[in-house]
Amino acid sequence: FYKVNFDGSALELLSEESANHIIDFNNKSGYFIDQYSSINQPQITMLKHIDHLPGKKLIQADVSSLVKLGWTDPEYFSAFAADNKTTVYGAIFKPSYFDQNEKYPVLDFIYPGPQSLGLRDHSFGHESFGQVNSIVELGFVIVIIEGRGTSERSKLFHDYSYGQLEDNGSIEDHIHVIKNISKTRPYMNIEKVGMYGHSGGGYSTANALMKYPDFYSVGVASSGNYDNLEYNSRWGEKYQGKVSDEIYSDQATRNYVSELKGKLLLIHGDMDDNVYMYHTLRLAHELIQNNKDFDMLIIPEIEHSPVDSETSLKSWKYFWRKRWDYFVQHLLDEIPPANFGL
Repeated sequence: FYKVNFDGSALELLSEESANHIIDFNNKSGYFIDQYSSINQPQITMLKHIDHLPGKKLIQADVSSLVKLGWTDPEYFSAFAADNKTTVYGAIFKPSYFDQNEKYPVLDFIYPGPQSLGLRDHSFGHESFGQVNSIVELGFVIVIIEGRGTSERSKLFHDYSYGQLEDNGSIEDHIHVIKNISKTRPYMNIEKVGMYGHSGGGYSTANALMKYPDFYSVGVASSGNYDNLEYNSRWGEKYQGKVSDEIYSDQATRNYVSELKGKLLLIHGDMDDNVYMYHTLRLAHELIQNNKDFDMLIIPEIEHSPVDSETSLKSWKYFWRKRWDYFVQHLLDEIPPANFGL
């Protein structure tokens, strides 16, 4: 958040803290409310002035109860992308009982956009991060990587995925980064790497399991738009380009089903009115036609995202448990407890 003269001179930063800022500005007084946080900084609300008059802290979130439960801050990192020159950013999430002398399977949580980020707005909280704080407690390390093609950086960076949504968010960047950061983090067991994601992240997960089967061995792909020729045009055409056989020939996941080697679970709600269940059923058809082993769960009466009803919540909890179980069984090589209630 800056102030600047109309002629472009005297540009001055007002949101000095390294965090995500939400600003509520009063035009008359020059005062503004600055609410800021990051994934490892709980929210602070400050009263500030554009002329740097003394500010006042109004509220600071109290996370002492979280700390007592074992909360540990995620680790921010930067690394080179697969081109070895572009810097990308990410975060590592670890269990509360983390021991650097132990080995942990690695899960790559992906939401590649291109309209938003896996870490969303980098604010403090767990809702946007694919349940990472719950899943790591099962015995995993989770990474979130904002590869080339994700949003909120330069146009050149964002355009990387344009016209090649099958590699949206650059799965090559994810693999390159995981391999490199594990060299200084020996607790990361990159012989056991899985991926999961929802919607566009489900699409990327299925693609990763099929296009990079020697790296990703387990995946849970939910509600994926596996062919953007048959998805919402305001998303597909915006990021893939106008419809043509040439541009859309490579982006459908079914093109890669013959390469699947690992364990793949497809999940979809039958009331999804954003990404229709047809996407998962057609992909399942292609997997069957190629005689590929996979798992599928169709959940009745759930939509694309949770809604506020008891029935929906029970169904989503079932979905979350099945995702947990799949990774416990196929990456930890353990038998999950039957009928575990959330």
